[in-house]
Amino acid sequence: MNSYPVELLAQPCPVMFVAGLEAPPAQVTSPTTASTPATGSSPPMPGPPLGHRIQTTPAHHDPFVVLQLRLRDALTQIPKNSIWLPDRGRQFQVHLVEKNVRFPPRKMFPPTPANRVEETLSATAIARSPLSPLMPSSPLHPDGLIAPIWMRKHLELVPSVFVLFLRLWELPAPTSPLEGHSAQDREEERRHDMELANEIASRKKAATERGIKLTCVLLASRRMLDDPNLDPRLTFIRRQSALDSRAALFVLSPVSAAELTEFVKSLQDALHESAMEYYSNHSKRVRKKRNRHANVGGTPPALAPNRALPLRPIGWSIRYDYKLAAFAEFRSEEEVARKHYEDCWSQLVDMFSSTGMLPPRTKRWAEAKVLADSISVKICKLYLYHGEHARALAHLNRHIQRFSELSRAWGIGEDTYEYWSWQARQQRVLAEMLEVGIRSGLRIPTHLPHEPINPVLQVQLATVQGHGARPSGDLSAVFGEASASALQHPGFYYFAAAHFTQRRYQQFVRALETEAVRPTALSATQGFLNEKKVDHHALILELHTKAYDLFKKYNPSSLRLTLYVAYHIGLAHHSSGKHDLAARFFERIAQTYRRESWGKLLHPILTTWYASVRQLPDGEPAVKLLFEMLAWGVDASKGSKTAQELSEFLKASVPDKDGPLALDTEDTRPLGNWRSIFWSPVVVVDAPAPFQLHLQTRSDVQFSALPVDALLLYFSGNETPSIVVRHVSSSEQGADYVGVGNFALESSDPVTVQANLHVPAQPKRLVLGGAISRATPGVLQLTKAVLCLCEGEWKLEMPLDFDSSDPASPHCQLLWLSGSGEHSKLIPVHRPKPNMTSVKFPPHQVTVSLEHKSPAYLDESYPIELKVVNNDQRSLDVTVDVLLQPMEHGAEDEISLDDQRSTTLLKAVALGQLEPGAAVQRTISLFCTRAPGDRVLDISVQSRAPSSQPQSQEAMSASRTEATDSADATAEDPNVSASASPQPPELDLNEDLHTLVVPTVAPLEYDWDVTYVRPKDGMQELAALVMYDAEAFESEVTAMVVLTTVAPGPWDVEVQSLVLDHETFGPHKVLRCSAEQDEFPLVLQAGDSYSTTVTVALTKYPPPLASAEEHGELKLTWRRVSASDEIVQPSSSTILLPPLHAPADEDIFAFVTPPTTACLHQIFPLRLVVQNRHPSRTADLSLQLEPNENFVIAGPRAVHLPLIIAGAQHEFNFNLMPLLCGQHVRLPTIRLFDNRTTRHVPSSDPYAGTSDAPGVSATTEIERAQIVVRDSRIDVRLENGTDAFDVSQSLTVLVLTGKS
Repeated sequence: MNSYPVELLAQPCPVMFVAGLEAPPAQVTSPTTASTPATGSSPPMPGPPLGHRIQTTPAHHDPFVVLQLRLRDALTQIPKNSIWLPDRGRQFQVHLVEKNVRFPPRKMFPPTPANRVEETLSATAIARSPLSPLMPSSPLHPDGLIAPIWMRKHLELVPSVFVLFLRLWELPAPTSPLEGHSAQDREEERRHDMELANEIASRKKAATERGIKLTCVLLASRRMLDDPNLDPRLTFIRRQSALDSRAALFVLSPVSAAELTEFVKSLQDALHESAMEYYSNHSKRVRKKRNRHANVGGTPPALAPNRALPLRPIGWSIRYDYKLAAFAEFRSEEEVARKHYEDCWSQLVDMFSSTGMLPPRTKRWAEAKVLADSISVKICKLYLYHGEHARALAHLNRHIQRFSELSRAWGIGEDTYEYWSWQARQQRVLAEMLEVGIRSGLRIPTHLPHEPINPVLQVQLATVQGHGARPSGDLSAVFGEASASALQHPGFYYFAAAHFTQRRYQQFVRALETEAVRPTALSATQGFLNEKKVDHHALILELHTKAYDLFKKYNPSSLRLTLYVAYHIGLAHHSSGKHDLAARFFERIAQTYRRESWGKLLHPILTTWYASVRQLPDGEPAVKLLFEMLAWGVDASKGSKTAQELSEFLKASVPDKDGPLALDTEDTRPLGNWRSIFWSPVVVVDAPAPFQLHLQTRSDVQFSALPVDALLLYFSGNETPSIVVRHVSSSEQGADYVGVGNFALESSDPVTVQANLHVPAQPKRLVLGGAISRATPGVLQLTKAVLCLCEGEWKLEMPLDFDSSDPASPHCQLLWLSGSGEHSKLIPVHRPKPNMTSVKFPPHQVTVSLEHKSPAYLDESYPIELKVVNNDQRSLDVTVDVLLQPMEHGAEDEISLDDQRSTTLLKAVALGQLEPGAAVQRTISLFCTRAPGDRVLDISVQSRAPSSQPQSQEAMSASRTEATDSADATAEDPNVSASASPQPPELDLNEDLHTLVVPTVAPLEYDWDVTYVRPKDGMQELAALVMYDAEAFESEVTAMVVLTTVAPGPWDVEVQSLVLDHETFGPHKVLRCSAEQDEFPLVLQAGDSYSTTVTVALTKYPPPLASAEEHGELKLTWRRVSASDEIVQPSSSTILLPPLHAPADEDIFAFVTPPTTACLHQIFPLRLVVQNRHPSRTADLSLQLEPNENFVIAGPRAVHLPLIIAGAQHEFNFNLMPLLCGQHVRLPTIRLFDNRTTRHVPSSDPYAGTSDAPGVSATTEIERAQIVVRDSRIDVRLENGTDAFDVSQSLTVLVLTGKS
């Protein structure tokens, strides 16, 4: 922004003069000499300039000195002439001045010439402003618009408010609290107050003449604030000095820095209204003048020919609009200011449109052009203040477009350096303003496409545009933004400024050349002379560097844009003659462009890079660049081919070092399509592997002009070349074939052949063919190819990559040349990895067989017979690996072979050395547990020749594993070369893999039936001493477990024993097991079953830590019955009984024990037992025996039972005599009621009266809960509490006619 006066670009804010804060000279430490004293028209600046450090020495401890220093720092927060102010609220631009500062004159009379009477008479009539175009002594006389000094006057020389700091005189402190002040002291105090009031009055008179608000701040001690005489003194001073009653007098005592900041803020808030009134009065006066001038109208009076024309009406309108805009900015009315600035800019454009008003290349024309650019910057800044980025950029584009059109009319078009200088200045000013704004909080928008969030709005917009509704994911409905109205970060505009500066330099060079050939008046102009002093290269480099730094800051992910700017920095270094720096920039940029194959961007970089390195003393970079340019098809210079340039350079120079120069072509585009092809993917050791090498250059590469000497070909990592092709000149055309014969890889002498290495371009090619053999297993491939060139004293070695293709050229199909001469033809090759072949030992003739009888049974050792037969002519060492695949259900299976056992893998089990025709047989045992299912075994039989046997089995296995991993890695990544991956071990090893699936089933299938029975022997008494014995056992429920075992087949199973493990039942007690009385062994054929019963008494009081899922176990010993006479070892299985859970029992349990049979007319007893099983509640029961026509009953019919305490029981005995014979004669019905459990039911008596019982309705009756009386003979229940048998047959007896 240094191109324009800072006064025209500064952000105006209300100006405040502060006097009375002079710093002691001894306390000021300035890094520079004293500033020049101010003239009479400018306010002197007491103390150090802004930004200097003020140091207090230990000699000064006066609190008022410290207060003044703090006030200076607190008031001068806004830097002078700031371009951008983020907070434009109620702040002031504070200037520290002396107390007797003078203001510049507002109006003055023009000087009276001594020899011109008419001018004297006309000029003495009215006084005018010193800066008015009508004042002869004004710098704007007679037709100037606005001078920067006018803005400087209102920014620095004339304030809106004047703050005067003065010390209030104080009497000495009394020596005693009882001592007062004398009348003489009060008279002295009044005299000092009068002097202070007079000083304030004189300052106020000067301020009032200019309409400036004067405020006085009196500095007093804290003691003075408590003086009751302070208020009368302040009233006296205010009246004597004629100060205003509002915001005109303040008292300040030494306070802390925080309190002082609050005071300064309150002071500025109090004076803000006065400052706004001051600038409003200025605006009213200017607006009044503008209206009066507009009403006068007409044309200016005619003057003498030697008199200059006065300012035209449009010029006066420009002056008034500019002043109104400036005063609106002082008032922070930014919308009003922008409107006046736009009117001012429009009128300036109208003036520029007429060369009669503003003739081009004149002083007033230059001043008006600077004013128009400054106003344009102001308008853009005001738009940016309010976040209107698009409007700010639109105005700048409008300004540039309009003045570009005017420049062409002035003769300053695109072919002049002035035009591009002005264009660069506009872009740079915008960039610098954005930088300043961003540091102050301005946010650059992000220009990303977006979709309407409201789907209804999206449909409406699509309808207005003539399209139907689109889905939300359709990118065609995304709205964009015009790039010309999209504000970017400052780096873009610095880059544009650098580009325009480059154009400026080009046009200036053209002007210099033109003036040197044919001088014109341009050479004598001041602008041309000033342009000669400009360091254009430094200016271009500065702008590009700023753009580069900003691109890296704001676009860290956009590497290409940053590199493009760096490329222009390299061009600037190249143009300025700094070739070493230019080469360094080009080298960094070219790395990315090579890697991403940006050929069109790389071509100009290589050309300029080569032009720079040609100026450096080292010749190797130039040679390398020429080869890279040759690969990319770039000419070294206009009219010069790269190959020709390379040959001439090699002949005219000498290398800096002895020995051949290796050219790095890793990231360079290849010179052609170099392909290596092997016919067979696999060959055996010492067998020839046919191969062909196809050499073919691109049509845009001048390969024939290169000084080629030889081609060295390296196979499979050999340090010496296997084939050396010497270059000989030949005129033959077509597909040339050169045979190299058969040779071994281990041969120490290379195969040397001759061929014309000036390879023809497509579709012609040079083919080298032959066969290569290898004595050890491994990989055969072309690992390296080196093209040797020789010219003069230069020897160059350029590596050729035979396995990579040019990404910029179309895909080239691999072809194998078959036949020779006229009968030759090209056969396409479609196999993967045709550039290599694997060399392996011949396979071993080994036969592996596996025999077993499936299915296998769980818990048995299942035999698998492995037989290996050596059908080879050599002795072989055989080992076997067995892998048992894991099961999903987590079965703990086991495999064993010889003396090795494992749950997963048997590794390298040696089967010994087999002679030719010999065989070996082993048994693999598989032991399966838990769940049935298929077991999968992977059996690997390895055979190796004794000569290649490793030192140990572990070493052999590790080598084989490494080879397998290497092969897998090469297969997964086709780009990985076999030579780069670990080579397979050189072992004569074969492996035969077999996968065996063994179905596994259970030998026996089990089923359980569990029922629960209550014991009928009665309950133990509560006071029984036997229950306190350590081995006492009490049970209320007995579980009967019936185990049914079925043999599913297909093999017969011999059960040798079935033993119950009593220790596995925990606190429960086994009463009986039927298997202990059975005779074993027994054979179960397919479909046979076997049952056993286990009776368990469940404890009444299980221990606290007893498991709720306690299981019992049966140990089953069995073996498979073989069809042959072979002896099968017995196996053992564990049968887990189900968990035993007694069903929920009733609190009161009653049962009878009737006989099974009875005789007619014979009495038999019937016992009723009632048990209270509740742990704490006493049972209150009633018994009712209903009559029965089948029996005669002797006993109580209705009785109230005695109370039965918890854990006790009560018995009743009845005598019955049957009167009827039959099979199911039902016994008399016994009803047992619980008196403690009742419920109310509706009454069945329609004539029921009222009830006297409280809470009982007359229409309800009480019903007692009935307890079921069970038959002890069939009282068997399941776990869920249901009866196991049909209860309809309960409580019946078989009555016979005879005696039982």
